[in-house]
Amino acid sequence: MKSYKILCIIAILAIGLFLSAPATAYQLYSEDFESGTAPGFTLNSFWHATGNAPYAGSFALGFVHDETPGSLPNGSYAGTGGSEQFAFWPKITLPN
Repeated sequence: MKSYKILCIIAILAIGLFLSAPATAYQLYSEDFESGTAPGFTLNSFWHATGNAPYAGSFALGFVHDETPGSLPNGSYAGTGGSEQFAFWPKITLPN
């Protein structure tokens, strides 16, 4: 019976250590579009680097047309009548 209690205590401590270990997040890819371009991206339709209400900085990748740069969103976000729209980023190599 003592060995069962010791095993339970060890299991509880192991679970506690596992749950208290901090998670680590890794950023695999980042692009800020601050050049006002989308280098290496394959874009069609209304996709482009825009100064229309970026989240941070001066430019963001956006699907909008007829916009003017500024802090408030404006322009048309309407689709293109069923045609295909895409924004493909460049091929990236992920670390092992």
